[in-house]
Amino acid sequence: MAFTSTDPFLCATLDSIGVLAQTNADFKEISLRLSISRQDIYWRVRASKDYADDFQSLSSQAITEERYYLETKALFGFFTSALSALECFFYASYFVGNAAVDPTKITPCASLKKFHRADMVSFFNKHFCNDPFTRSLVLFIGFNDNGTVTKPDPTHQEIRDVRDTLSHRATPGRIMRLIPVDPFTWLLSDLISGATNQVLDKNFLIDRQVWLEDTINRLSPELDDFWKRNKP
Repeated sequence: MAFTSTDPFLCATLDSIGVLAQTNADFKEISLRLSISRQDIYWRVRASKDYADDFQSLSSQAITEERYYLETKALFGFFTSALSALECFFYASYFVGNAAVDPTKITPCASLKKFHRADMVSFFNKHFCNDPFTRSLVLFIGFNDNGTVTKPDPTHQEIRDVRDTLSHRATPGRIMRLIPVDPFTWLLSDLISGATNQVLDKNFLIDRQVWLEDTINRLSPELDDFWKRNKP
């Protein structure tokens, strides 16, 4: 697993805000939320890796109802964990942005309000429209405001769409169709009602796990650099 608890995730940001929290009560809530976010990201990335490994190992097993159940469970667990890891990173970014603008706006009550990634992108566009990290967020999450439309990263959108389908629109009693060239391979549409015909081979989740880890490891130092440029 490339992403571990010892990797430098938000270290510079957390250290800086932690020091501020020791001397200024306005930063205490933000420091707490960043610490929670870092821990949650690690656990969710770790969980998604476990699910990806489980799915890969199932590809060599006999085709049974039990394999169908275990594959479906691994798919649900992976996409739920992967999307949650990304959302936790966006949540952390929101608090870093607020720390740079006005940490007094973040209180325990404010921290418990429902979080929307689109609101976070709008926040960064409003206060840091020319910052490189804002541009990275727009390219990754997408943006739709006053006629300006930017599409999200395609893999990010795929993870979101599959998670939503598995959570809300999958139907029981599905029948799997075997692909003639490989008796141990399914089509995504056979597991998920309404999904596209992507081949569910043994590396289907492993490939997306690599993308997830690479994405978080790429965005994390960008967020640290953002803080260094904009900290009070």
